Amino acid sequence: MGRSPTTRACDRCHAVKEKCRPVPGQKACERCQRLQNVCLTLRPLGTAGRKPRYHRKEEGATGLEERHAGSESSLPPSTPASSVSESNIATSPASEIMSVPRTPSALSRFSEREMFIIKGISQGRPQIGHFLIVPSFRVNHHKTFARHLHTAPPWVHDALIAAAALLAYEHEPEPFHEDRTIGHRRAASAISTLRSLKGFDPGELSTFLMLAVSAITFALYISGSSLSICRHTLMTIKPKYDTSTEFDSDCLALLICLIEAETEECLLLAEVPTLRFKAELANGYVDRFIGIAAPMLTHLYDICKISNALRQDERPDPDETTKALDAMESAVSKWIPAIPEGFADRFLQEEVVSLLAQAKVYRWFILLLIHRIRHPYGTEVAAGATLSDAILRELWLTLERTERSMPCVTVAFMVACFELTDRNNRQMALEKAEVFIEYSKEMRARIKDQLKAFWTIKDIRGEVHWCDIITLLPR
Repeated sequence: MGRSPTTRACDRCHAVKEKCRPVPGQKACERCQRLQNVCLTLRPLGTAGRKPRYHRKEEGATGLEERHAGSESSLPPSTPASSVSESNIATSPASEIMSVPRTPSALSRFSEREMFIIKGISQGRPQIGHFLIVPSFRVNHHKTFARHLHTAPPWVHDALIAAAALLAYEHEPEPFHEDRTIGHRRAASAISTLRSLKGFDPGELSTFLMLAVSAITFALYISGSSLSICRHTLMTIKPKYDTSTEFDSDCLALLICLIEAETEECLLLAEVPTLRFKAELANGYVDRFIGIAAPMLTHLYDICKISNALRQDERPDPDETTKALDAMESAVSKWIPAIPEGFADRFLQEEVVSLLAQAKVYRWFILLLIHRIRHPYGTEVAAGATLSDAILRELWLTLERTERSMPCVTVAFMVACFELTDRNNRQMALEKAEVFIEYSKEMRARIKDQLKAFWTIKDIRGEVHWCDIITLLPR
């Protein structure tokens, strides 16, 4: 006979191997109450005795996989993504994600703490919600990590463990200092491997991209910059990208992540990104990082190219530049994001708010960039202030409505803040950076330093051209 369910440890205490102490008359245990966690016991009952050697597909996994399989948000209207709430995802037991590989040779090189981190990836840890535009993508994204944990070669394990260890150190309520050391050690190995790879088999594209995305996750947390990793990765895959427009859902999501990360950094450096986004998006595609705003990546590439040309000694023809900016401004002003069929049924109401708000922010962001390429800071102030206010207001309203910050808008936030002239508004922007930019402490500190440096120079000079920003911002 099995044990009474009332004597079992809750899922969170079980996962970290802590004693679960019930509180009389309360639903939550002592530890979950203290950490303000959802206290549930959903994992299946174990079977007494030694576990079988063969890999048994856990009961209950099939249903969740079917619900989250396919393209980024290609769930049929009859099975809405909103049926998976954030609290359910956060407490999903291991069997609902994927089991840890049991081949001894594949795991023998890991320490006990690293094995705990590996199990955490399979069980839906670490917390990655702030990377994704809406919580409905969390299970699918964790499954991507777990799938590569099973099938990828050992050098990909280093990148996955590095990213997971650092995320655990940064965001878990009770972090282990050992995790930061593990993250650094494994990341060094992963990045070294990534730099040594000059090519790959087409069938390994997803694995290669997962290695790169895990590496840039670590780099952005540590230094706030991942440009060199993005460039190397995208240059390596460029031959395939130039000859193909079709990618499976995982490859496309990881590719967009890399292109967006590189483009954001190139905007502030007036450099040309490696790839101009051209992948064909299936009807109903919603990206896990930039939602329905993916087509805007093409315009951001073009802005980088114009900025780079303006920085060169030989200035481009002003008429050609004006014509290019006019055409881009017209296209962006008229752009209406493609709303997939059943959009409101497939996402929670607050998720729809986030997706639509992110698209609006990208649209205003590009229009503001075009405005500032045409007119130096300190001139045409009213038009710049209007676009800046729209961006900052949308970010704040979305945070209030959804209680989540918006991902992939770091540079949009910065460019909007460049327009601020009032001292109180500037101070408020620095304070809001703490909630708008959740990625890491290092990135927030870097953004604040860059904003303060830009404001100081603008106040002294009076006028600053967009293409001179590279010389003003601390690196």
